[in-house]
Amino acid sequence: MSGQQPLLATDATFFQPVWNTYTIGQSGTETVPAGASNCLIVAGGGAGQGNVTIPTTAGQSAGGGSGAWVSLSIAVTGGNTMSYSVGSGGYSGTIPTTTGANGTATTVSGTVAGGTVNVSAGGGHGGTFSAGTGTVGAGGTASGGNTNTNGNAGTKTTSGQGGNGVDGYDSAGGAGGVNSNVSGGTGGNATQTSSPTHTSGSGGGGGGTESQANIGGVGGGGGISFYYT
Repeated sequence: MSGQQPLLATDATFFQPVWNTYTIGQSGTETVPAGASNCLIVAGGGAGQGNVTIPTTAGQSAGGGSGAWVSLSIAVTGGNTMSYSVGSGGYSGTIPTTTGANGTATTVSGTVAGGTVNVSAGGGHGGTFSAGTGTVGAGGTASGGNTNTNGNAGTKTTSGQGGNGVDGYDSAGGAGGVNSNVSGGTGGNATQTSSPTHTSGSGGGGGGTESQANIGGVGGGGGISFYYT
């Protein structure tokens, strides 16, 4: 009879993928599950708020910018930890909102088997209105990933309708409000899809409006996913 011993399977052989997702405003510590050897981090930032024109000025309603989007694949070992914070969409309760609030960044940081993690999917900027001119919000800035995609700037219309917020990754920007005491449309939040590599897009920008009695559209919020293999 052979003296060979049966091969023993390692934990990694039978490791089943683990997918953790977090949405607007959540923060905490992410712990790598036992047996995992790689983590795909996908982060999307919050979007900026749209403006309100004062006085009513056709064609100067400006949408907020969308959040940035970052993807990072890195080696991990069970028990490694990372700190995370999910960005929110810009919101200012001021009526009228001549300066839309900026969205906040979605961040992940820590040290894992593959090195230092310092992901930042920046928040989009709010649309503004000053001296008769609307200015669209810039998109957020991305850094720290294998793929870094800056957010899209908002848009400004040439008619009486407020500017639409731009689409974020996997999320729709809000439609601009019209000049009839209607607030700008709200930007879409980051969405969780069935594919781990396409989840947690950035928030869409809020729409601008010419309604002096209301606020600019609120920016959509961000998201994070951690996909372990």
